[in-house]
Amino acid sequence: MRSLFAPELLREAMADARRADGEPVVVEESILVDGDDGVAGDDGGVFFTPMVVFGALLVFTIFISYRDVRRKRALRLFDSLLFLALGLTGCLVFFLVFFSQHEATSPNWHILWVNPLCFIGAVACWINSAKKWIYCYHFINFAIIFILLASWWAIPQKANVAVLPLVLSVLLRSATNVYVGKKCVKGNK
Repeated sequence: MRSLFAPELLREAMADARRADGEPVVVEESILVDGDDGVAGDDGGVFFTPMVVFGALLVFTIFISYRDVRRKRALRLFDSLLFLALGLTGCLVFFLVFFSQHEATSPNWHILWVNPLCFIGAVACWINSAKKWIYCYHFINFAIIFILLASWWAIPQKANVAVLPLVLSVLLRSATNVYVGKKCVKGNK
């Protein structure tokens, strides 16, 4: 019965299904959206595809990170919003991996870079006494994402290429925080 999770398989299975009295279960079939209609990017006028949105985020992240390195201070608001979004998404991924019964959601290797621990990056940047913690978090986060990207081809789960700019944005923000935070952590010793 789990194989009927996919809508196309369910449609095929129900096409010939009969009730106990011999009547067909499906009386009428109607297509709400044709296969090619409504797909983002088909007409060239839709710019809200994942690749475009995450690519724009990566360009913005490069600009912010460059500015932060020159100023020797990370933009906390940007990091807070980015890591808050990742933390919220991480809660969903965590639930799907560890509590969901769907076979298609576990294992999910995305939990290595988008997980509830991202809330540390969202909150700790506002606490002045947590500079060492935030430095350690970003150092570990950078290392995990770097290893994940280096071994992307070997991981059994294949990810959509549109996720790559988002992963690179997170990697870049952690690298920026490590670079900027290293001076702060050394200065506090």
